[in-house]
Amino acid sequence: RPVRLLPGDTWASTEPL
Repeated sequence: RPVRLLPGDTWASTEPL
């Protein structure tokens, strides 16, 4: 998923807000 859900998420944390 290209959206940031949680700051602890592995994939989402690499994306901007």
